[in-house]
Amino acid sequence: MIYNYLKILLRITRRQHFFAIINSLGLSVGMAVFILIMLWVNHEVSFDGFHKNAGDIYRVNTVWKKTGEKSASTPGKLAEAIKTSIPEVELVARVHSSSDQSFYTYGDKSFYENKIAYVDPAFFQMFDFPAIKGGVSNWLEPSGSMIVSETTARNYFGSENPINKVLTWNNKTDNVVTGVVVDFPDNSHLQFNFIYSHNDLQRYWPGGYSWTNFVHNTYLQLKPGADIEAVNKKLTALLFNNAPASREEVHEIYLQPLREIYLDPTVSSSVAKQGNRQYVNIFSIVALAILAIACINFINLSTARAGKRAREVGVRKSLGASRKSLIIQFFSESLGMAFISFLVSMLLVEIFLPAFNQLVQKNIDIDYGNWRFLGGLAVMVFLTGIISGIYPALLLSSFKTTSVLKGAPVKEGHSRLFRKGLVVIQFTVSMLLIIGSTVIFKQLYFLQNKQLGFSKENTIYIPAQGNITSKYEMVRQELLQSPHIADVTARESLPMVSINTNHITWPGKKSELNYSVETIAVDYNFMETMGVKFSDGRNFSAEHATDADRAFIINQSAVEMMELKEPVGTEVSTRGREGEIIGVIPDVNFKSLHQPVEPQVFYVLKDFRSMTMQLFGVVLIKIAGNDPSAAIEDIQQVAKKYNPDIPFEYHFLDQEIDAQYAFEERLSKVSNYFSGLAIVVSCLGLLGLVTYTTQQREKELGIKKVLGASPTHLLRNLTGDFLLLILLAWLMAAPLGYYLLHEWLQGFAYKIDLNIAIFLGAGAIALLVTLSIIGTQLIRAIRTNPAEVLKCE
Repeated sequence: MIYNYLKILLRITRRQHFFAIINSLGLSVGMAVFILIMLWVNHEVSFDGFHKNAGDIYRVNTVWKKTGEKSASTPGKLAEAIKTSIPEVELVARVHSSSDQSFYTYGDKSFYENKIAYVDPAFFQMFDFPAIKGGVSNWLEPSGSMIVSETTARNYFGSENPINKVLTWNNKTDNVVTGVVVDFPDNSHLQFNFIYSHNDLQRYWPGGYSWTNFVHNTYLQLKPGADIEAVNKKLTALLFNNAPASREEVHEIYLQPLREIYLDPTVSSSVAKQGNRQYVNIFSIVALAILAIACINFINLSTARAGKRAREVGVRKSLGASRKSLIIQFFSESLGMAFISFLVSMLLVEIFLPAFNQLVQKNIDIDYGNWRFLGGLAVMVFLTGIISGIYPALLLSSFKTTSVLKGAPVKEGHSRLFRKGLVVIQFTVSMLLIIGSTVIFKQLYFLQNKQLGFSKENTIYIPAQGNITSKYEMVRQELLQSPHIADVTARESLPMVSINTNHITWPGKKSELNYSVETIAVDYNFMETMGVKFSDGRNFSAEHATDADRAFIINQSAVEMMELKEPVGTEVSTRGREGEIIGVIPDVNFKSLHQPVEPQVFYVLKDFRSMTMQLFGVVLIKIAGNDPSAAIEDIQQVAKKYNPDIPFEYHFLDQEIDAQYAFEERLSKVSNYFSGLAIVVSCLGLLGLVTYTTQQREKELGIKKVLGASPTHLLRNLTGDFLLLILLAWLMAAPLGYYLLHEWLQGFAYKIDLNIAIFLGAGAIALLVTLSIIGTQLIRAIRTNPAEVLKCE
């Protein structure tokens, strides 16, 4: 029987090869897109699942009282108190990720590194990052010992045994390698190459290990059966009992399951590699939608051609075939078509997977030995075949033997209405994807081109290392001698990075409230070099002797927070400094436009040799003219002159700022590609449907041509129904798209407006596509000699 069904499928495919190709190609593309997206989704939801005790591991998060913001930052002393006070906790470990400008040297090899962490001994008991060489149990002593990743060891030591080798940090401190661990898997939210003990960090930064400084991520492993809510209450009480002042700022602290960390971008101050559950959900729906469009194509063409197979059904029934056997036959045909399409789709997946990986910045591969994956593919093929074939099978098997054998026309009332409904759904989904990709592109363009309040273009920055800081003024003057350099300034951290937040006081402050501002040390000419304008007062100046110790510049958000009517001249105190406000600048978007500008206070950078400057400071260089390569050569010469033993590294400021929107840029590209594929699949179905409709109406069109109908009249006659369906699809897609995209845009502090042109544009694209497809078929019909289609009459 199966052999018989296969012969029928091949016979039908050969006889109606055009429609078979359209069906197969549509299903193949739909399946390929579905498989690619689901591979990505599976990768995203697999994060941190490889740890043996993943189900018992949690991160401690803080909820701030004033803003309701969630943060992964916790006090340094919390972990020690948890160990002795909460019996439900089996293991606890702090993780502090360093964002300093570190470079390591071994022999003639020297590299800047940024994946550096300080952890507690329980870290390697809690997480499964096995050691390859050395060990992770005795690495805490002596001081200065470190663990490195496998790739890092290979980069510095090649084939040598890395154990007990010495890496020099910033040409100052020697660190002994006591262990090598596997590279942290790509689906781990923790990604480190250098791991130290907290004992090393606490020695030179004791302030980071108190009850009031929230600077560490704290992880803990609960004992089996522990009550999460009870532990949450104990954690909050533990904080409040040991740091009563925190009641003013902290609402609560709570546990977040390890498997939820990666996909939760709402938690700030996290050391985690970050994804977004919202996008996982969106693209899962997109994958299903594109596969559904492909299935709709199959259903539409199968039901549209039902009349062609009416006599076949009648003959089979007259020879004794039951409706059940006919249904099985038609299901077999759809399953066979689904299987053929699946084979083609897997070929497409293998071809396009490298490009897809590059697009989404992942390293996803296909594990054909994974029975779970193979089972998922089998389920997809089966469901696609069943869903595609269910309505055609029921429709075709319902024909009455006597009617179809007498040649009576097949009544298509319900099936035609059903097909129209499916076309509306197709174009609704396609328009939603067009609207979505348009809005994402426009928002990304807005983010990258919004006036930020300062000049990010033609600016290079280099780390403020070694003699660059200790001899800063000499370096600056030498750089300014280059005709390719317009100006040079310095800042204690990158403009996008916040390293200091402090309380601020001023006359008239409400004594019961604590106000915090971001405090930033900058060179005298920072504002001028970066093109920042003043709304009130003046800039720092070396000609004013008191500016170095007593001058502050604040932004508009700080003015509003402090409720100052005349800010210039107001005495303030913050970060251990007292002085007066000499100038006010508008809110400048140094950081990501995802968040609103925070209150900021600037003061003069005096101590260029400070540890803060060495670790985080940058020298910003404004390029003159349009030849950055020449400027870079001059910068390198000066840097190598003063720092011959330090690797030269430079970055373009605008590229680093735009990198804050790398996820949105990838999202825009992915949505554009998938929108295009959805339109292609929809067009394949529409092409088949229009082709079939034109063939069915060849005689009608021939008669109208003979009677003098113009091409315009014929086009209007053919397009009427389809244009109405597109209008209905637009009326459904526009409000739904507005609601979904309005919700998405709420994640940005600065965003575009959703105007009607975006939605009209999606409708116009669908209209043009439809007219183009119908137009090609109309041209074919017009070129056909009416005598050819009417000769049998």
